Amino acid sequence: MIELTLLYKQQTLDIFVPRKLSFNRLSCLLKEPFAENGELLPDNYLLKFVDKTVIMAESDCLGDFGVSNGDRLEIFVGEVSEVI
Repeated sequence: MIELTLLYKQQTLDIFVPRKLSFNRLSCLLKEPFAENGELLPDNYLLKFVDKTVIMAESDCLGDFGVSNGDRLEIFVGEVSEVI
């Protein structure tokens, strides 16, 4: 398991996920913990690791890219070109 910290709208949320979880599956699962905390994620969000230059495809597993405990994953809303 990997402990990640999600950053969204100046809020943080710690989650535990399996190392073999695909980036696509993580994206799908993220909506649940936010809904439990009364926050809905829009459909046009983008995930970006803070302080890492990792670019992952949807089918890539987190553990294969050196993602480890304490890594922070920021959630951006909007067009990809606005975030990059």
